[in-house]
Amino acid sequence: MDSDNLSYEELIEQLRQLGRENNKSRQFKALLEALKKQYNECAQKRNDLYRTISLMRATVDMPELRLDQDWNIIDCTTNFITLTDLVMEFREKKKNLREFLKEGDFERLEQCLDNIKALDSLPYGDGGKWRLRYKGLKKTDRIGKKWIPTKKCRENNWQIIEDEGKLKIIHRPHLADEVDCYLMNEEEYGGADQDIRILYKIKTSRNKENIRDLSLVLSGTSGREAVFPDSVGYTVCLGSRANTQSGIQRECANIISRPECLAPDTEYQIIAERTGGKISCRIIDLSKKSEFQPLGIIDNNAIYDRKNHIGFHTFSGETEFYDLEVYTRKSMFSIGQFRIPCNLEVGIRDKNLADRVFKLRMWKDETAKKIFYTLMFEDVTELKRLEETLKESESRYRALFNSSADGIMIADIETRKFQYANPAICKMLGYNENEIIGMGLSDIHPKESL
Repeated sequence: MDSDNLSYEELIEQLRQLGRENNKSRQFKALLEALKKQYNECAQKRNDLYRTISLMRATVDMPELRLDQDWNIIDCTTNFITLTDLVMEFREKKKNLREFLKEGDFERLEQCLDNIKALDSLPYGDGGKWRLRYKGLKKTDRIGKKWIPTKKCRENNWQIIEDEGKLKIIHRPHLADEVDCYLMNEEEYGGADQDIRILYKIKTSRNKENIRDLSLVLSGTSGREAVFPDSVGYTVCLGSRANTQSGIQRECANIISRPECLAPDTEYQIIAERTGGKISCRIIDLSKKSEFQPLGIIDNNAIYDRKNHIGFHTFSGETEFYDLEVYTRKSMFSIGQFRIPCNLEVGIRDKNLADRVFKLRMWKDETAKKIFYTLMFEDVTELKRLEETLKESESRYRALFNSSADGIMIADIETRKFQYANPAICKMLGYNENEIIGMGLSDIHPKESL
């Protein structure tokens, strides 16, 4: 039997023929099909809801609270007022978030932040010797080859030039279109088991209006693989005309923000480092020999177990990048210890919202040496309900699947390899479930003992 030439429907029919007939088979099959339909409908609704939420978050702001460093509510967005009147009283009296959230929810948020803060005390300076991986620019480097612009940014906006005997990457301004312009290095540096240190210099534009997010992309993806290379990495921002998310960011969540005011026609030295799950950045004004306050963050997502590239970014602005050095070393830390997700689900102490569930997203803003927090509340009530329905449907489906007297196996529609097998078919064929999983139909033969 050649399973590779059979359609999915033919595979299912062949599987049904392997089952033993009994007087309850039709009843079981009908119930199984009904549950399968219900399961698929729930899964589709869940996926549709995910897409709807993504679209809403891309087009409108979710309700947000702004808090001081003591977690007192000092402001909120207008759409939060339409959600609950309670927020007006808390904003006017600067009452604490502890009283706003349902009992126990604030304590869970505090515990999460305490766990992250505890990572600050690790010995980040005690690592081994750094190994130089790249020093340049080099004359063999080419835009579109070694350095790859993303699709949204035209290649001729990025150029490599020689200035006073030094090779520089420059980006020509095109402010009217306001495009995110990324330039990524084709080579991979670092990984889950390596630290990475990057040193380079920038020269800002003579025109202050052209200083737009002159940034380093750290642990990103290659320009050949993604439209936004920092979607799984970091943008270490250095300054902008309107830099609302400056600092260090990842996946538009858990952002630390601190605007940096870069002077026109000025040279800066940048030193950025990822040690374990800690990201740090130093900015030195080379004309004044002065240094900005160092910026650091403990990354509680810690995603480095994939391809890692470095690159540069500007929001249509003008800049020069040069004197780049990239170092790596074996890390002292396990990435797993930094994975402390802070995506909490909470409730609000409002009787009209008693059954509503919200997922928190947090921003930490550092402005003029003051700390502020911004919390975004995403309503996931319907999503949670669908997930519970899906789990219940899946549990019932699994129970019937396992208890059916019919022998049943389920194959992947693309690979045509079996993913599940119920006890009845295992008994008929003399295999256990682990042996059948991964086989194709042509691999299945009853054992001689039968």
